[in-house]
Amino acid sequence: MSTESTEPVEPEEPAPAAPPPAPPPAKKNWLKFVIVGVLAIALIGGAIYLFNQFGSGPANAKVGDCASIKPKDQDQWDVTLLKCADANATHKVAKVLPNKEDACPEDGYYEPVGVDKKQLCLMPNFEEGACYTPSDDGSTFKKGECKGDSVVKVVKKIDGNPDPVDCPSGSSDLKFSEPAVIFCLGTGETP
Repeated sequence: MSTESTEPVEPEEPAPAAPPPAPPPAKKNWLKFVIVGVLAIALIGGAIYLFNQFGSGPANAKVGDCASIKPKDQDQWDVTLLKCADANATHKVAKVLPNKEDACPEDGYYEPVGVDKKQLCLMPNFEEGACYTPSDDGSTFKKGECKGDSVVKVVKKIDGNPDPVDCPSGSSDLKFSEPAVIFCLGTGETP
């Protein structure tokens, strides 16, 4: 006979797991929070400053930019910068002066517009071959059809200031010194 025991063997229970290690004691990181807060404020302030200095508002207009202007109050204008091809872009920035009190060049019909501390000298945004009519309030010219009594047609545009001026017969010249350009103006077709 066999001497083996037939008693069932019970499996051994696993040893209890060790408790997880305790978290390290909380450090006082108030200095990190202060530094991060100061840096965040500095970055936000810097971004606002840069946007105001280099943004796309009228105070940041440059020579060659185009704009739409509308009278606001006596000697004040609402200025909106636009792409020059926009039909509402009635003017082009001819010169930017550092002070509102500075005078625009005398040779040409510039519209002086004070924006913040600067003076913008605006000229018409005329295209050769296009026709313009006075706006309803008479303050600007808007691009339109070449028919009507008060229509002005840009017959020719001459870059520079040649002498003598070579405008076609029956047209008058409108000269600007900065930038040097001459518009030869005629009338539109009468109805």
